[in-house]
Amino acid sequence: MSTRKSPESAAGAIKAVAATRQRKSKKRASEPRKATDGDSELMALEWKFNAFAKLRDATLAESDDPDPIDELMDPICQEIMRLPAHTLAGLKLKAKGARYFLAHKVNQAAFDDLDFDMKWIVSLIRDVEAMPDAPTA
Repeated sequence: MSTRKSPESAAGAIKAVAATRQRKSKKRASEPRKATDGDSELMALEWKFNAFAKLRDATLAESDDPDPIDELMDPICQEIMRLPAHTLAGLKLKAKGARYFLAHKVNQAAFDDLDFDMKWIVSLIRDVEAMPDAPTA
């Protein structure tokens, strides 16, 4: 006795699987998107960035030399810069990274003392960071 299915029953099974996948796809499409959908690779770097930023802040509290921490953070920040942001959460992470590395320039001078180009950058960073998070549904 053969366990092989006839072409008709195999085609029926394939159609059934396709119909099930299509129903699931429609269901997912109707579900609200999360605020970080589309930026999963970028957002996976956020916890590393935050951990090293806290470590850097703690190091600065004890000494004036954050260089070893900056060297560890550099590849993470390079990757954050390389990846495009597709969501507000991704854009806010990029703004946080930019602020972090520009802090030594920005924090040492009053906003009015910055050159025109730096004022634009600081204004953009502040505005992006101040935006309310998108609802996560």
